[in-house]
This record gives sequence, structure tokens and C-alpha cells, in this order.
Amino acid sequence: MDTQPPEIACDQPESIKQLPNDAQEIAVEFCNQSKKIAADSGLSSDDFNAITENAQKDATFKKRIQNAMIRIRRP
Repeated sequence: MDTQPPEIACDQPESIKQLPNDAQEIAVEFCNQSKKIAADSGLSSDDFNAITENAQKDATFKKRIQNAMIRIRRP
């Protein structure tokens, strides 16, 4: 399969509506879980999105996030 999945944005319902029905259910569940994780971490949606955007643009920042996640998961 050489096609890329369509871009979706949880705050743009029209981007989810373009998906097949079964994929819409998965996308909605993903968005709901992402929102809960952000809220449980004390982040607003805007904060979470800003962090995500910065991680996509800055490899060093992304690596810092990955290292922090590894540290958190260690017993």
C-alpha cells in the first residue's frame, strides 16, 4: 500500500468525517484518549499541540521527550 493515510485533526471534525466509518471510530477513540492523557498530565489541548508541533520540528526536543518517557517508565 503506497498511499498515505489522510491527515486528521481532532479539533476539526470534517477531517475525521472524510474517513471510512470504521476508521472514524478509531480516530474518535484516539482523539478522546489523547485528550484524556493531556488533561491527566495537566496540559491543555493547546499546550499538548504546541509540544507535538515543536517535537516534529526539533529533533533535539523530540529526543528529550523520548528520554523523559523512558525515565518515567523505568521501575
